[in-house]
Amino acid sequence: MKSLPLLYICTLLLLLQNYSYANIIWDCYHWTARDNDLIRARGSASKFVAERKVCVDIRGHLFTGGVDSLAPGCGKCWCCQKLETRWTCHQWTESERTQIENLGGTKEAQRQVCDAKTGYVFTAGVNSLTPGCGSCWCCGRV
Repeated sequence: MKSLPLLYICTLLLLLQNYSYANIIWDCYHWTARDNDLIRARGSASKFVAERKVCVDIRGHLFTGGVDSLAPGCGKCWCCQKLETRWTCHQWTESERTQIENLGGTKEAQRQVCDAKTGYVFTAGVNSLTPGCGSCWCCGRV
């Protein structure tokens, strides 16, 4: 009987153990100079094992082996980190809608009202600026 490749086993374990990670926003973790030193210091150990150790045990991230479905948004990156900043869509109040209307009801009017709110960002619907906010135009930190 042939043994299963280590990558396959690790991927299967991650799928079984981390299925709830699908709703988290992920990004690739890029090795620092210190990380690279730690990986090299493992010497004869496999680079795969060394990278996994640094990613999971030292940095506390998720090691996917490049399987994006384990950490959506991380792509083919092998070490994935949760994006710390989460955003939510701001629902305009009646007062804010009136203010936007009085300013001309334009995109610029929405920007002015959103930017006047502490901790909010006007994105015009560009989600990459505010992960988790969707296509909303005014986003606040969660």
